Amino acid sequence: QKAKEIFEAQQRGDVALLNLADKSSEEAKLSYIRNLMVNYLSSDVAVREHMEGAIGTVLGFTTDDVAKIEQKKTESEAWF
Repeated sequence: QKAKEIFEAQQRGDVALLNLADKSSEEAKLSYIRNLMVNYLSSDVAVREHMEGAIGTVLGFTTDDVAKIEQKKTESEAWF
């Protein structure tokens, strides 16, 4: 149930819910990120791009983190 609440909060952009510090929330976050990673690693590229935002939100990626990831993705896509 908590994992579902976290997912819905992420979809709404409600970061406050994602920052809860109680133990059950931390366990729910871990369960949610585990499920995200399993689905991410077993999905095609189009689905992965959508999931990257959810993963970044749950892990608290900074704008610098996102920029670094985007730069590396751009470098990897350049085939010439």
